[in-house]
Amino acid sequence: MPALNRHLILLRHAAAKDDSPEGDHGRPLKSKGLAQARDVGEWLARRELSIDAVLLSSSRRTRETAQGVAEGMGRALPRAQESRAMYLAEPAAILTLIRRSSPAVGCLLVIGHNPGLSLLAGQLAPSASGRGLVKGGLALFEVETGWEALGPASSRLAAWREPYAD
Repeated sequence: MPALNRHLILLRHAAAKDDSPEGDHGRPLKSKGLAQARDVGEWLARRELSIDAVLLSSSRRTRETAQGVAEGMGRALPRAQESRAMYLAEPAAILTLIRRSSPAVGCLLVIGHNPGLSLLAGQLAPSASGRGLVKGGLALFEVETGWEALGPASSRLAAWREPYAD
């Protein structure tokens, strides 16, 4: 088996307010959500994961989750590729966007929404099927192929984490 050399982090946005004058797409994080996002960043920093690229939904809550992760890591994240196509996307659409990632990316952070993100995690790791990512929860995968070939046979679930879990 080839050495595992890539990491994929699927992160569900942190807890957001229930409504916003800008509609669902404009809902900001609650203070609890910002704390969840910072907690994720601290967890990633302890694992010494160096994020090379960020793919996220264009919603306000995913952008604010990315900001909180950066604060928790104590360093800026690479400029995010925001995609309206990621907003409430189906698993196949998310996977298509991931597969377009540059071969130079060793660690990819994807911040999105349910149910698509949880369903994708379950497709990549059947052991995670039906579990569902909670707000601020993540699935960390080790990937042994290029992004273009990402699938269940080329990835291994390395961690499933809920906020404040360790």
